Amino acid sequence: MNSATHPLLRLAACVTLAAATLASVSSLEARERTRTRTATRTNAAGETATRVQSLTRDREARSTHAQSATTLPDGRTAGRTLGTAATDQGRSTTASATTFNGRTATYQSDRVDTATGHTRQASATGLNGQTVTKDVTVTKTPDGGTRTTTVTGPQGATSTKTSTVTRAAP
Repeated sequence: MNSATHPLLRLAACVTLAAATLASVSSLEARERTRTRTATRTNAAGETATRVQSLTRDREARSTHAQSATTLPDGRTAGRTLGTAATDQGRSTTASATTFNGRTATYQSDRVDTATGHTRQASATGLNGQTVTKDVTVTKTPDGGTRTTTVTGPQGATSTKTSTVTRAAP
């Protein structure tokens, strides 16, 4: 019987190949990975618009960065970016968007994990330049938890909402 066609040898070769593939995938997953996608559209007049998107994830750093840009046939560009990364105490997120007319909106959020839950402070500035802030405090207990959200509008008006969850005894 030919050793290349022996069922046990073929099985051993498959297992070896599978192990090598898994090792390769594991080392790839541990590193930073970037995906980029480009799309173009051409209208009936032959004018072309382009959109480029990229997404980068770094599993070791526990971070993600995404961006996209669209260019119209007349050369105007609009885009968006998003970045989020783990910090020593939680997570930080930033985002921005720019319109075809050059106006920009931004977002910033910082989450801090606590022994009994987390807090999050966020602010968003709209295309009109006005800013809204949001503060969230979450407290968890074995019996349930509480979430308090305070939003402050661009004119200084404040709204607070508190939600409480109670777990039923087993």
